Amino acid sequence: MQFPNAYRGIRKIFTAEILTMISGIILVLTLIFFGDALSGIAAGDASAMTGEAFAFVYVGGFASLLAIAAFFMNISGISRASKDEESFKRAMIWLIIEIIASLVGSAAQSTSEIMASSAGVIGSLCEYMINYNIVTGIIRLAEQLDREDVIRFGQKTIRLLTIVYAVVIFIEILTTVFAIAVKNPSAGAAGTIAAVIAIAAGIITVAAYIIYLRVLAKAKKMLEEQVPAPLDF
Repeated sequence: MQFPNAYRGIRKIFTAEILTMISGIILVLTLIFFGDALSGIAAGDASAMTGEAFAFVYVGGFASLLAIAAFFMNISGISRASKDEESFKRAMIWLIIEIIASLVGSAAQSTSEIMASSAGVIGSLCEYMINYNIVTGIIRLAEQLDREDVIRFGQKTIRLLTIVYAVVIFIEILTTVFAIAVKNPSAGAAGTIAAVIAIAAGIITVAAYIIYLRVLAKAKKMLEEQVPAPLDF
């Protein structure tokens, strides 16, 4: 078959993204149903340690483990696909930069909100570049397989992702500006505006995620058609 490594790699990336989506849904539902218990725990209320609180811990822990598994599967998939297409190697470089930015942002969370917000902006830029290079790699593979439909869809996806991430990064920069402009960004109108901005960024990010999943699914199907027999991971 052509591009066996790309096939296995993209299949892993697609599976990892599905697991990430499931993890996110579980975490959101957990916060909705067990939010009161979480608030009590955060406030140091011993009476909040009820069955609901323990359920939150267990379900949230499962979702986190799922996200961690998806993260490593994604790394493995990008690494495998890079053996057949150079664009995936560039995606791996940006992934490493994103990990560093995430670590810096987490470390600065309690000491410098501005630095943490800036790291978030860098992380979003890295995420865009990862997706951009993966989709570019898919287009390059499609070109060699003469799949015009996948090429056109990939090009359309890149344009949409560029617009979406430009908006997301702009919103995150606005959030950083609010952090600089006000001493306590969680207070008053500034807090409300920041919350609205965060929600808007979340909605737009979900849209980008759906677009990205669609192109991965098309690439997976395209490469599956080149497979003479089932391949394992």
